[in-house]
Amino acid sequence: MRSLPLVSALTLITLVSSAAAHPGLRKTPWLMDVRTGELTVMVERQEPGPVTVRLVPIRAANQPASREGEVVTESRDSLALHEVTVRGLRPATAYRYEVRGPGLSPFEARVATAPEAQPFVPTRFIVYGDTRSRAAQHRAIVQAIVARAPDWVLHTGDLLDDGRDERQWQSFFEIEAPLLDHTPWLAVVGNHELVRPSSTGLDHFRRYVHCEPSSPSPEIDTTFSWANVFVVAVNAYDDFSDVTKMQWLERALAQARHDADESHGWLLFASHWGPRSSGPHGDNRPFRRVNMDAVLRRHRVDLVISGHDHAYERGDDQGLRYLVSGGGGAPLYRQRHDNAHSRIYERAYHFVQIDVTHERLVITAIRPDGSALDRCGLRHDTGWDCDPPPWQRPHTVPGPDGGTSVEVFASNSQGNCRCSAVSRAGPTRAWLGVLVTLVGLLMGLRKSRTGTRDVVYRSPR
Repeated sequence: MRSLPLVSALTLITLVSSAAAHPGLRKTPWLMDVRTGELTVMVERQEPGPVTVRLVPIRAANQPASREGEVVTESRDSLALHEVTVRGLRPATAYRYEVRGPGLSPFEARVATAPEAQPFVPTRFIVYGDTRSRAAQHRAIVQAIVARAPDWVLHTGDLLDDGRDERQWQSFFEIEAPLLDHTPWLAVVGNHELVRPSSTGLDHFRRYVHCEPSSPSPEIDTTFSWANVFVVAVNAYDDFSDVTKMQWLERALAQARHDADESHGWLLFASHWGPRSSGPHGDNRPFRRVNMDAVLRRHRVDLVISGHDHAYERGDDQGLRYLVSGGGGAPLYRQRHDNAHSRIYERAYHFVQIDVTHERLVITAIRPDGSALDRCGLRHDTGWDCDPPPWQRPHTVPGPDGGTSVEVFASNSQGNCRCSAVSRAGPTRAWLGVLVTLVGLLMGLRKSRTGTRDVVYRSPR
């Protein structure tokens, strides 16, 4: 289903990739802003100095070694952190790359460049997020993702617990190194990177993330594409009532929709806090104020992807199809809101594998042990294909206390997904639900910290 060169290029690599194994490097390379014919290699030295990046196409086993197609790019400034953009690469090509420099132990790994959008190319990418505070769970997620050999990965935000703490950034990249040293990465900014009262967290995010720079808020509002998948990623806490920002968003979505239609591809919208969630945070209130739902529907966004609530959720609200993936390492959240548009809500550590085909996105939510907690297909016009088609009236049965209970299908004849149950309980259970909700809200207020509240963030221009 996927093209063999990309699969072979991103096979699990047995290189030791920690900075400790490469004297002179504080953070081993990570790959960003990969486009057809170019990519950016990020690397941080222990001490300031220059670096050189060399890429050589990987030849088949039965072909003699050759440097044909070699590309060398030098970053000659005496810096600690380098962003080396390499151009002139072949699309859909596996390369061996090297990072060298004075005082550095040479680093070697592999990467595959992005294919062109036409003809259609089946691909695989991974969605995960809220890796935050539990290193063991975060590490297990990364190891499981590496075994899946994705073409690229999308992080839904809250990379760490406090974006102001440089030590946490160091720990994040040490855990992620086995994945990010050979897999292109797109990161969405989260509230734990925007942590208040200082802007240090945002400064660090912009320091370590390199994205397409055309938006009014470089690095935090951006676009990305890989083959036939087109992504518009935004800061969920920004003020989109600002005319300049909304105009940029409208243009970005329109261009991505055009490109997706031209290549029979897919348009995705990503933000840390999404328009819909059945977890404690609920729906994105800043988005609601600017009627973001209407914007996304008007541009026929195929899938909305977010994190923020630490769980897995899949749903469809009148054509607004969404995924919430926040099970990458932060403490897990129980379901708080009983939404009819939610198909499944699972409190579990996980990541989401998305296999892109011409007709559908095959979406599989996977636990760190490799077991699947949900599997479903998404089609352009008809939406999720694992839910009972068409939506029928739920079967009504009497509740145990004389009230009315509504039973919703848990799965269809294919048996390849689980869907959340919706119930309307009698009076006793209803009051109990209200009490549980109030206790949960009080506990949430007690745990909340000033620096991570969900407030609109107005980024500097």
